[in-house]
Amino acid sequence: VLDGSGLRTERHLGREAALQLLYQWEV
Repeated sequence: VLDGSGLRTERHLGREAALQLLYQWEV
């Protein structure tokens, strides 16, 4: 199911995950 809100949430989570990965790499 592709909803506007669902797509938004998935995108947000992906962005947060990427930021966390970057932080781990930097530390």
